Amino acid sequence: MQKTQVPENEIRVASRGGIQGCISRAADLLLREDEPFDSVNIRGAGDAISKVCRIAFILRWRIPGLHQLNKIFSTEIDEDRYDDRRRRRRDDRDEDDDEEPRKRRLIIMEVRLYKSDKDLDVNDIGYQGPLPEDQVEELSLEKLTSHRGNEGGDRGGYGNRRRSYGDGGRRRYGGGGGGRRRYDDRRGGDRRGGDRRGGDR
Repeated sequence: MQKTQVPENEIRVASRGGIQGCISRAADLLLREDEPFDSVNIRGAGDAISKVCRIAFILRWRIPGLHQLNKIFSTEIDEDRYDDRRRRRRDDRDEDDDEEPRKRRLIIMEVRLYKSDKDLDVNDIGYQGPLPEDQVEELSLEKLTSHRGNEGGDRGGYGNRRRSYGDGGRRRYGGGGGGRRRYDDRRGGDRRGGDRRGGDR
């Protein structure tokens, strides 16, 4: 079967790996000075659907005025062709088996982001208007494309809030050992002579 060529402004999201590259690519397509696109299409299937939603939200949060149009559909695929790695792990697989490959339905989600609502059906069930201005924290193209290794936190600015308690939690429960020493001091301290449990009784 001949593969169809993927349009330049379409981003296909994999179920494995991070989303930083997808965010940078989409931002570059929309905001670059040299022949920018009016829209980008972000597409993912199965386990990647949640990533598609995250990417779209982050872009709308960081780039003001983006209109969103969501589409969900399914297609029938040969399970063995789609999930070849899992098929090879089957110990009981008979290589001479002529059984037809099983079919299954694959759910696909497409989110298209537009810089304008021109030619858009705003009454479409999948349409979402731009976020209110007070909910947008705009970033420049340079910042959106210069932090591929950092999905969020203080340096990346993409909005991953897990870092806000990750490091603090480690420090609270001992970190490099300091917390454990303080706990041991409270338990023991000057108890070697038994004076803290009853003095000179």
